[in-house]
Amino acid sequence: MSDDQPIALLLTHCQDYYAVDLVGETLRRLGVRPVRIDTDLPSSRSELSFETDGNGESHSIVVADEVIDARSVCAVWTRQIRAPATDDQLQAEYRDGCTRNVMTARDGFFGALEHARWVNGIGGIRTASNKIHQLRTARAAGLRVPVTLVTNSPARARAFFDAHGGNVVAKLLVNLSTSMERASFFVRTTNLTEQHLNSLDSLRHCPMIFQERLAKKRELRVAYVAGEAFVGAIRASDLPDWRLGSPEEIQWSRGDLSDETLVRLRSLMDKLGLVYGAIDLIESDSGPPVFLEVNPTGEWGMLQKSLDLPIAEALAKALIGPEARS
Repeated sequence: MSDDQPIALLLTHCQDYYAVDLVGETLRRLGVRPVRIDTDLPSSRSELSFETDGNGESHSIVVADEVIDARSVCAVWTRQIRAPATDDQLQAEYRDGCTRNVMTARDGFFGALEHARWVNGIGGIRTASNKIHQLRTARAAGLRVPVTLVTNSPARARAFFDAHGGNVVAKLLVNLSTSMERASFFVRTTNLTEQHLNSLDSLRHCPMIFQERLAKKRELRVAYVAGEAFVGAIRASDLPDWRLGSPEEIQWSRGDLSDETLVRLRSLMDKLGLVYGAIDLIESDSGPPVFLEVNPTGEWGMLQKSLDLPIAEALAKALIGPEARS
């Protein structure tokens, strides 16, 4: 492999596997060298440098003892970005401050990659991840959305629950879990009950999303890549969130979208400024699917593995751009 090959950075974390490997293998085949960066490694395991003399500047990062110059990077896949682990050798009172400094230096390096093709840009991910912004933008794109209340008022949550006859689900504005594993109350979408309402005093400290519970024929996970939609479907009508199901309950099959829905999803993603997103929809017995949310760094490996959908190929080609595709 030639040392002058263009480099694509894969920003991820230490526990990531399968999907990141698939994209890396595809990039190699297309003539681009993937360099994986586990963003959760402690700072003592990596080096960042910035130099300027007033006439110019240079940025570099050391990965597996190799110095990567920012100018050699042609693309960046933001698979996941996490805070670096703290170094146990540091005194406890210095750890938070050191972590903030590492993240600031890291952001400086990423800022030197404006010339590269990003899927997706870090700033765009932060903006597009706001679920209120997503719902507003989805409506503007012509998509159906659930009746929704976002509040930290227990009284308003109770009134919403009563108005919908108790057919309400609740979820957080920002996930507390970074994994796909079974999680605790409200980390995933939860069916709201009277018992929950009676213990919602803590809602004042943490606003939540409350939505009408929709009758589901199927749930769709759409891996959207640069205008293409790769659709998986599951029948999990009794589960408020398919990620809570066992492997026996979650059986993926291929899904599809109407031309009208695809046009509206493309409009949504353009408005959000996203090249990639994992979009969740609900199909009912009538009408177009209902938009729930889009995760700009959401999981798609299960769709490729179960349904043989060429998502890694599409992501790799989105990274290298049309001029470098073969």
